[in-house]
Amino acid sequence: MAKQRTITRPEKRVLTRQAVERTGRRFTPSKGVAAAKAPPASSAGGSALRDILAVFAFIGSIGLFCALWTFRREDALAARVENLIGPVGHRAASGLFGLAGVCAYLIPVALFYSSLALFVRGRGRHRGRQIAGMIALAVFCAVLAHLLVGNTHVLAYPPGGAIGAALGETLRGTVSTLGSILLMMAAAGGALIVATDGAFARACVAAGRWTGRFAVASWAFSLAEGKKQYASWLTRREQRRLEKAEEDAAFAQALADAEESEAQEMDMAELDPELAEETRRAEPAFEMEPPAEELPEQIPLHAPTEDESLAAEADEVAEEAARLARQAEDRRAQEQAEQKARDAALRAARRARNAPLEDPAWTMAPPADAAVTESTTLPTPVEAKQEERPRPQPIINLPALAQPGAEARVNG
Repeated sequence: MAKQRTITRPEKRVLTRQAVERTGRRFTPSKGVAAAKAPPASSAGGSALRDILAVFAFIGSIGLFCALWTFRREDALAARVENLIGPVGHRAASGLFGLAGVCAYLIPVALFYSSLALFVRGRGRHRGRQIAGMIALAVFCAVLAHLLVGNTHVLAYPPGGAIGAALGETLRGTVSTLGSILLMMAAAGGALIVATDGAFARACVAAGRWTGRFAVASWAFSLAEGKKQYASWLTRREQRRLEKAEEDAAFAQALADAEESEAQEMDMAELDPELAEETRRAEPAFEMEPPAEELPEQIPLHAPTEDESLAAEADEVAEEAARLARQAEDRRAQEQAEQKARDAALRAARRARNAPLEDPAWTMAPPADAAVTESTTLPTPVEAKQEERPRPQPIINLPALAQPGAEARVNG
C-alpha cells in the first residue's frame, strides 16, 4: 500500500508585547496597508475648501434671514430701501417669499445647518440627508400654508408662495382639501424626522412617556383627593345628622314642656273658677291704687307661721288664676272677632251673589238732598281719629298680692 502523505502546516503564533520586546521582532506593515492608511495628497486642499464653504454658508444664512425679516413691499418703488441687506436683500427676499411664502424662513435655517455640517467632520452622508429633509419640510409647509390660509391680504406675499399654490391646488383637485391637509401633515412629519436624524421621533416618544406618567400621577392624585373629599363629606353629613337630631330632640322637649305647663294652667283654671272671678273683679281696685313704694327687704326675725305660709300660697294661686283668666278671656275675644269677620264675609258674598247685575246706562245718580244728608251725617276726620284711638288698658300690679297683708287691704 502506498504511504499517505501528511501535510504539516506552520502553526500560527500570536506574539504578545512582552515576547516582541524579548525577541526583538516588530510588525512592519506591508506596502498596501501603508498606502491605504496614508492620507491622500489632496486632503489638505479639500479640508480648506470645505471650511471656506462653511463660512460662506454661515454668513449667507445670517444675511438671508435679515433680508427676509426686514422685507417690505414698498421698498420696490421707494428711493431709499429700508432693507438691512439693501436692494439685493430686497430682491432675494421678494423672490423667496414669492416662491415659498412664509416657509422662506426655513431656507436660512437650512443654510445654517449646512454650515454646521461642513464645519463638523464625519457623517457627511447623514448631513446631506438632513439638509434634503429640511428642504422637503419647507416645501410641505408651504403647501400646508396655502391649504390652511389660502389667499389673504394681511401679508405682503402669498402664504404658500408659487410652490404651495401649484402643489396645493393639484392635491386639492385630487384628494380634496381635507385629504390634502392630512397627506401634507404626514409628509411634513416624516421630513422633520429625517431632518432631525430621528431626534424628533425620540422627542415625541419622550414626550409621550412623560405625558403618560403625568396622566397616571394626576389620576392617582385625583383619586386620592376624591377619596379624601368623600370621607370629609361623609363626616360632615353625619355631623349634620347628629345636630339635626339634637335640635329635634330639644324642640320636642320644649313642646312637651309647653303642653304640660298649658295643661297645668287649664286644670288650675277649671279647679278654681271662683278665685279667678274674684281676681278679675278686684282688678279695677288695683288699677286705681297708686303703686306702693319699694321698701327695703327686711330680714324676718322669726320663721313664718303656718297662717302666713297659707296666705302667701293663696296670693300666688290668685295671681296665677288671674293670669289664666285673662288669657282665656283674650282667647275668647279673639275667636269671637274671627267668627264675626267670617260671618260678615259670608253675608257680603251672599249679597253679591243675589244682587242683580246693574247696567251703567240705567243707573241713576242719587238726589242732591240725599247727598247733603249723607255729607252731614259723615263724621269729621278729627272725630274719626278720636274714635279710632285705642282705649287705655287697666294696669294690674300683681306683685302687691304677694306682700303680706295685701288680701286684707283689698278686702278692707
